[in-house]
Amino acid sequence: MSAQQQAEYQRLAGQQGAVQKSLDQLSQEAKNSGEFSKLLGDLDRVAEEMKEVQTDLTQGNVNPETVKKQERILSRLLESTRSMRERDYEKKRTASAGTALPHSSPADLDPSTQAGKDRLRDELRKVLEGTYSKDYEELIRKYYEQLEREKVDDRR
Repeated sequence: MSAQQQAEYQRLAGQQGAVQKSLDQLSQEAKNSGEFSKLLGDLDRVAEEMKEVQTDLTQGNVNPETVKKQERILSRLLESTRSMRERDYEKKRTASAGTALPHSSPADLDPSTQAGKDRLRDELRKVLEGTYSKDYEELIRKYYEQLEREKVDDRR
């Protein structure tokens, strides 16, 4: 092995050690929170494999098994990241039975009386003072006019 290759392995081993220390710290924080029991087991196994890979890199003993360990480490880290993200988005739902809400309907409108006609005009005026488009205003006006005509015709 050349000096350049050995230096590169040492650099990679140092980086692997730094990542492994970060993982140990994350694992310790997870243990303290007590919420991620399954995740802890995975992180501990990943940390052990990282130590093995670091040792292999330091000794210059890089073989296909070392590469496989690196791939497993990457895969497990990605899976744990996805798992944590999914846990963060879990929504806990609770079901409850529906309840009847009190409601009141408007009073009947009787256009056959003067009071009913006055109320009908007041309601029409309120509608027209609203912020409806011209098309809706016209439809509402026609509706109230039709109501008034029908009640007048019913009296005859």
